[in-house]
Amino acid sequence: MVASGDRAAGIDELKAGFDAYLQTGSRQIVSYAKTLLADAYLRTDRVVNGLSLIEDIEATQDSSPIQFYRKITDQVGADLRRASDPVGCDIRS
Repeated sequence: MVASGDRAAGIDELKAGFDAYLQTGSRQIVSYAKTLLADAYLRTDRVVNGLSLIEDIEATQDSSPIQFYRKITDQVGADLRRASDPVGCDIRS
């Protein structure tokens, strides 16, 4: 939804899904879900919110073998940091 135009509803849906997932007690894809939400924040120019999630992921990294999300997390983090730079370029162009 975020990418297709209904940005606020897309973020709300991502948050609701993430909250429902957390209620199951499972934690296997928490970092991946946070990365998806951080990307949605990036796409809606809510850079501070996105950076906060990426920094939380980076601070809680462990040695778990489940690291499939790392490449996208690193890319979203780099894009958010570029977007937060006042002299940075528009990464969406």
